[in-house]
Amino acid sequence: MIKEDILSSTIIVEDKNLDLTLRPKRFSDFIGQDRLKENMLIYIEAAKKRGEPLDHILFSGPPGLGKTTLSQIIANEINTSMKTTSGPILDKPMDLAGILTNLQYGDILFIDEIHRLNTTVEEYLYSAMEDFYIDILIDQGPKARSVKIKLPKFTLVGSTTRRIAYCPSLAV
Repeated sequence: MIKEDILSSTIIVEDKNLDLTLRPKRFSDFIGQDRLKENMLIYIEAAKKRGEPLDHILFSGPPGLGKTTLSQIIANEINTSMKTTSGPILDKPMDLAGILTNLQYGDILFIDEIHRLNTTVEEYLYSAMEDFYIDILIDQGPKARSVKIKLPKFTLVGSTTRRIAYCPSLAV
C-alpha cells in the first residue's frame, strides 16, 4: 500500500534526516575533486601542526559542485563548529556583528553566495578577517563613540558561483 506522504510535497522528518545522513562527513567519503581534497588535507594538517585556525577560504564554481558540503567536511575534519549564513541576508554591518561576536576560537563562518554581500557589510568584514576586530558605533550625534571589539581567530569560508581570476599560487 502506498502512503499518502509519497504524493505530498511536504518534507517529512524522515526524509530530512535521510538527507543529512547522505551528505559526506569526511574527505574520504567525498567522491571526486581528488586534487582539491589532497590540497585541503595538507592545508588542514599544517594548520593543526601550527596549532592555529585555518586561513580564510573561497570556493568558486557552478551550483552543485559541493562547495557547501566541502565547508562542512572541513569543519568536521578540524573538529570545530560551523556557523552558516548567506550573503543576501546580511543587509547591515550589525547583522554581521551579531554573528561575528558569537564565534569561538577556530570556528568556521560559512557565507554562501558571498558575492551578494552588501558593499558596506563586505568592507566591515575586512577588519574582522584581517585583524580580528570590529568597530561598533554606540549612541548617536555628539555622544556617539566607536568601540573596538576583539574577535577570536576564526576561518571565513566563502562560497560563490561567480567566476574569479585564477591564481595558481593561491589555488587550493
